[in-house]
Amino acid sequence: MASFQEASQVEVRFPDQVVVPTYYSNLVLASVLQDDVYLKFCIRDADRPLARADLQCRVMMSVESLRRLIEGLAQLVRQYEQRMEELRQQQRASS
Repeated sequence: MASFQEASQVEVRFPDQVVVPTYYSNLVLASVLQDDVYLKFCIRDADRPLARADLQCRVMMSVESLRRLIEGLAQLVRQYEQRMEELRQQQRASS
């Protein structure tokens, strides 16, 4: 299985004629069927968050791909938190 670092070095091409939709999600539902994982990205109604969520996009992937995704997301969160802490320290130093 390739690590996140190996997978992140893959060249991803975005052809000019293809429009890739962008979705916002504030709720993700996950389920497993046989060897595949289904991630359902939804929008929850802000006024009634427990009453309704509209499906925006569904992604299917293997468990191995999910592991790489988790590793990549964890790395992304660590980098984000490190940057935010550096900014806080700079703000405290300038105050």
